[in-house]
Amino acid sequence: MSQDSTSSKDDTRHYGLELEYLGVPLPDAARLVADITGGTIHEDHSTSFTVKTENLGDFTIELDVELAQKISKRAQEHKGDPDQSLSFEELADPIVPGLLSPVAPNEIVTPPLKFSDLKIVEKIVEELRYQGARGTSHSLLYAFGYHINPEAISVEPREIRDTIRAFILLYDWLMTHLDMDLTRKITGFSGPYSEEYAQFILTGAYDPDISKLIQDYIHFNPSRNYALDLLPLFSHINEDLVESLIEDSLIKKRPTYHFRMPNCSIDDPDWHLQTALDCWFTVENLAGHKTLLKELSVAYTIRHKELFSRIDPHWVAFVEDRLNKAGIKE
Repeated sequence: MSQDSTSSKDDTRHYGLELEYLGVPLPDAARLVADITGGTIHEDHSTSFTVKTENLGDFTIELDVELAQKISKRAQEHKGDPDQSLSFEELADPIVPGLLSPVAPNEIVTPPLKFSDLKIVEKIVEELRYQGARGTSHSLLYAFGYHINPEAISVEPREIRDTIRAFILLYDWLMTHLDMDLTRKITGFSGPYSEEYAQFILTGAYDPDISKLIQDYIHFNPSRNYALDLLPLFSHINEDLVESLIEDSLIKKRPTYHFRMPNCSIDDPDWHLQTALDCWFTVENLAGHKTLLKELSVAYTIRHKELFSRIDPHWVAFVEDRLNKAGIKE
């Protein structure tokens, strides 16, 4: 997977983005996306709109709450069935969105986009900000995220293993550079892998096939709630194996990593999508730099970790120095 920064950004590769926010109603956000992309709006439900575009794919604008989505889905399944009385879901369906919309985030999910097309999403962000969208830092209640789904450069087990290694080694550095919001840390939606898993996978002798890599990952990390969620990628590679090891109906298989760490500070004019993308490219660049990856892996396993701090400033400074000397930081 060795590559320079430009090969990460060429237009043969695709990226899906997910943005959580409040302050702009779903119908207004759908019209905004349609105006910018030239797409057409389809109202799937009061909690979900699709903007279909001719050249880019489909954008989804929806209320990002599992309960509301499940109720809506069940209500649609029962709708029009003359043999059944009104179900709980049908009765609740019109009420739940109104109850949840003041506190539950709206979410825009893009189709897989070429790097050169990501500027369209930046325009969407700017217009949402102009119309009053609020992001992560607006309230202690808002643990809103900006998720990046970069297409995997390779699905070979060694390359995935080294990407996981690079992410673990850079976790504190990423937390510092992305200034991860306290609310998002507390909620645990984007947590780190356990120290036990870090020590396990950074061992130099660890060289599993893809099935063993998946099994070990799920053994140590049995949920989607990690800053780097591998379940979508592993489901794409071997869906049957993943389903046999973990029950989660919300896993969406796709040939991508799922980078959940960044804040969605959509109301901040100094916040840009590219900052978090560059941090991800640094992860990939480190994964491809086998010499530095090995050096940092050894250093990590023997370092003295701060006992009372989530972020180890000495490790961050050490990593920053090594990245600069290797010339692989974005």
